[in-house]
Amino acid sequence: MATMSEKTIFQFVNAAPGVSQRSEDRTVIRKRAMKQAAATRRMNGSYGKHNLRQFPIFIFDEDNKSEDSRQNILKASLDESEHTLPYNPFLERVEPQTNKEKSLQKLRRSNSFIQPSTTILPLTEYEKMSLKYGFNILDLSTLATLHVGRATGQILSEDPSQLIHLLRFKQKSFFSYLPSRYEECACLQDATMCVVARVRQIVSSPSENWAETVISLYLKALQGVQKALECPKQRLKPEVLYAIEILALYELLDSSGQDAWIRHAAGASRLIRLRGPKRFDSEFEKALLMAHAGAIAVLNNERCFLEEESWKEVFRSIITSDSPVSDRSEIVISLMNRKSDATGYFVEVTSIICQKTKPSSRAIIELTFKVRQLRAELLQWLGDYQSLLERLPRILPGSIDYEK
Repeated sequence: MATMSEKTIFQFVNAAPGVSQRSEDRTVIRKRAMKQAAATRRMNGSYGKHNLRQFPIFIFDEDNKSEDSRQNILKASLDESEHTLPYNPFLERVEPQTNKEKSLQKLRRSNSFIQPSTTILPLTEYEKMSLKYGFNILDLSTLATLHVGRATGQILSEDPSQLIHLLRFKQKSFFSYLPSRYEECACLQDATMCVVARVRQIVSSPSENWAETVISLYLKALQGVQKALECPKQRLKPEVLYAIEILALYELLDSSGQDAWIRHAAGASRLIRLRGPKRFDSEFEKALLMAHAGAIAVLNNERCFLEEESWKEVFRSIITSDSPVSDRSEIVISLMNRKSDATGYFVEVTSIICQKTKPSSRAIIELTFKVRQLRAELLQWLGDYQSLLERLPRILPGSIDYEK
């Protein structure tokens, strides 16, 4: 006959050989054992609370038994930990997506204690760069939109301090991809640091000497981009185009004038054309194209390659319905396609006017017809746009949307 130990393959609790193994008796034993544990938790204030040991042990040790004491320590370590670093009005970390990530980032920035490596995420290279220079480049999102062009460059080159006004607003732009792409390419890191240092130079007091650092980083960024462009395997990567477009922002913020920005924009346009429409199929690549589309269509009195149907198809694939008047709305994309057609007509008109021989009457009539047709399409677009605005909620002067 089998013994008791042979029958019982696994016993969770077995206090002594003589203890009854009946389920009713063992339930009574568990209740008595847990009653004492619950009494202890009520005494130290931890009854009904969970996962307290995820915080550093000294926060909930035996010397901090009162509820007020624990709450004060938590408030100091979590909510006020960001003040342990030097205050900088232009430093704004990327908003975490969850409460857990938010808590981790606040703990990460605290110098009051050291968290175990298993309960904290290490800083990324992008976060290290933002902390080093005390500025989050995502605040420059307004400068990475469709509307940035020569007029913006002229204003900022004359008075770079206007940049401070732009930092108030946030726009959807290619900068949202930077934290995840930052370590993909060395020239992208160099271009980002160059622009961030230039912004710090603008917003800092004259007593802080940023000039040498900015020039050094700018030269390094130029060398990195040139090296990437010379490599057949790298030049077509989206991160290289990304670096060039970010570096173009440096030219916008350069008080020496906008000639450098025009040359830089022309170089980015040639790279976009070299990559071809088939290489702009991801959301990231479409964001890069939209950020530079406004500058492409108005360069050097040349025909714009965006007037080709393959490129127009790419722009139509960019259309979203999240906002009726956003950069990626149908009304805006349709204007972009018409604008690319207009650049070709400018070239043809200039050629007819400036050529030494008298143009044929047929050429003049055909060009006149195309220009008038485009004019009619633009007037129709304007009417549609005004009708769309009338259906939208009114934007009051002085509001944030009005300022945008």
